[in-house]
Amino acid sequence: MITQKKQWPLDGQLSKRRSLQSIFEQNKTVYWPSSAKMGDNHQESVKYDLLDSSVKTIINKAQAIREKAYCPYSKFAVGAALLCEDGTIVDGCNVENVSYGLTICAERAAICKAISQEQKSFKCIAICAEMEDYFVSPCGACRQVLAEFNTGMEVYLCKPNNDIVKTSVTKLLPLSFTPNWVSFST
Repeated sequence: MITQKKQWPLDGQLSKRRSLQSIFEQNKTVYWPSSAKMGDNHQESVKYDLLDSSVKTIINKAQAIREKAYCPYSKFAVGAALLCEDGTIVDGCNVENVSYGLTICAERAAICKAISQEQKSFKCIAICAEMEDYFVSPCGACRQVLAEFNTGMEVYLCKPNNDIVKTSVTKLLPLSFTPNWVSFST
């Protein structure tokens, strides 16, 4: 009996219909249609003009750092900016790698940068990406990393045109696995 080898999408040459971006979209990030009923998904649409000035600042920073993303394969730029408890703002962008699994998302880049600056307490994060009719939310790994520091952290998903959805880490990752669940023997 002859069986046909199932080909991984990155084996050989990619077809025109299946680009690296579509693989990225299907496997790395969760999207919400901007026309979705935000209340049904535990999200709320918010107006930029009505936001606190510190939230506006992190949204602007996330939009600006998005322009510095290194994304030669997917062409999918993402920026993130954290508002620390002391008012410090730390940003980060996605950094792709030809070995796709080694790509670093913008959210984790911002967290790592913040930790290197001795910041460990975060109020909120803004994540900016462009996906036409959809809002881009953190991937599962980023949700878990955010939960490590503050499950109640507010999350602002924004587009370059300032369409914004507000949610929280708890809503994105209910029943999260956090440091208070475990005890390590000393």
